[in-house]
Amino acid sequence: MKFKTLLAIALCAAIPAMACAKKPKKQKEPVEPAFIDPYQIPKDECEDYFSLEHESLRNKDYQTAYEQWMPVFTTCPDIQRQLYTDGARILEALYKEAKAQNNEQEMIRIANLIMKMYDKRMQYFGDDERYPISYILSTKAVDYKTYFEGTEAYSRDTVYVWLHEAMKHDQASPFLAALEMLFNMSFENYQADKTNQEKADLFVEDYNNVLVGLAILVDDTTYANRELAGQKKDWFDQQFAQSGVADCSKLDELYAGAVKEHANDYSVLRRLAALYRQMDCEESPVYAEAIKQMKILRPAEQVASGSAGQAKLCLKKKDYQGAITNFKKALTETNSASDKADYLYLIAQCYYASKSYQTAADFAKQSLGVKPGQGRCYMLIGNCYATAKPYSGNSAREKILNKTVFWAACDMFEKAKADPSTAAKAASAIATYSKYFPTKEERFDLPKDFKGTTFFVGGWVNVTTRIR
Repeated sequence: MKFKTLLAIALCAAIPAMACAKKPKKQKEPVEPAFIDPYQIPKDECEDYFSLEHESLRNKDYQTAYEQWMPVFTTCPDIQRQLYTDGARILEALYKEAKAQNNEQEMIRIANLIMKMYDKRMQYFGDDERYPISYILSTKAVDYKTYFEGTEAYSRDTVYVWLHEAMKHDQASPFLAALEMLFNMSFENYQADKTNQEKADLFVEDYNNVLVGLAILVDDTTYANRELAGQKKDWFDQQFAQSGVADCSKLDELYAGAVKEHANDYSVLRRLAALYRQMDCEESPVYAEAIKQMKILRPAEQVASGSAGQAKLCLKKKDYQGAITNFKKALTETNSASDKADYLYLIAQCYYASKSYQTAADFAKQSLGVKPGQGRCYMLIGNCYATAKPYSGNSAREKILNKTVFWAACDMFEKAKADPSTAAKAASAIATYSKYFPTKEERFDLPKDFKGTTFFVGGWVNVTTRIR
């Protein structure tokens, strides 16, 4: 017994003191308090906050409006669509304030919140009839480019993917800026590598989708920028035609299957038919089949038939009278305002080529009546005026007075400058024809004719112009 006690003492002495010491109790790690969102409010208070936010926004008190808007956005994101239209106004104003103060951190915070707002809107209001996902996602893409371009977070590919994806949804109320951005980005992608067939096919697809969106805007009589949408279409058409991305055989290769697959979908067939008309491919059997199916689906509606195609064949052969006859027939076969404007303009071109300048100008004016703002029509009218000689005779006075047509012509070219598709041509025409204006000396010699600041150009021109 004594031996066991001594042994225990010896063992204890051999072990370091720390090992024999009593271990301290393990300290509990501090528990972080649960995160509480300062903007989280009881749901039954959302309506009150929302009402207060409206009043603050109306008074342009954006900071107060934000403090009232955020709790509703955080707690009740499904309250109503106006939450997001208000939010866009509030956040845009606060972003501008942060930018003016050079507060980059706040700018980034607000920009990210704007993106989050679009995501929530798609989640809760993506099925809105007037502003569906196509509108929300395309608007998000435009704002993403606006707020993030030039930063490390920006991705050009992201913008394109969003825009391209947006066009796959229903095109109810498309966003004009997004349509323009999609076309430009797709066109740039194709231009960067014309040998890449995938990019070429995507450009054709994107162009087609852009046409559908623009057609909706141009046909919407309540749309404020309807005229601008029509002008954009002319420019897109010109860029597409000049790109060389597709000829008629290429279109047939791309869309022959689509016509069969969508034989019962009138909207798809209409879209394809419009593309074929734009590319002067109305003699194509694929186009003919699309028109045939459209007539079967909607026999009560007049659908553009092969008359326009025949007219364009005549135009290529310089059979202007044949083209005029067929284009006039095509006018009676369509209810599309865009088609009517095209046919009237083409008739005007035929008369101009036939040197029937007065008639050409009349048809160009009719085209403008259907679709205002077309630079191509103003250019044609200006060229018709420039050829006119309203004052007969060879006297010195009459020769000077005949120069006044160039004032009238340049009036038309000035209007054509407002259309992006003809702006360069119009500026060149003004530079050319302004050289033939009556000189100061010539006007001084005819004080009775050149009184005041305006001049009435007679003959069939029959317009009042500005003296310069």
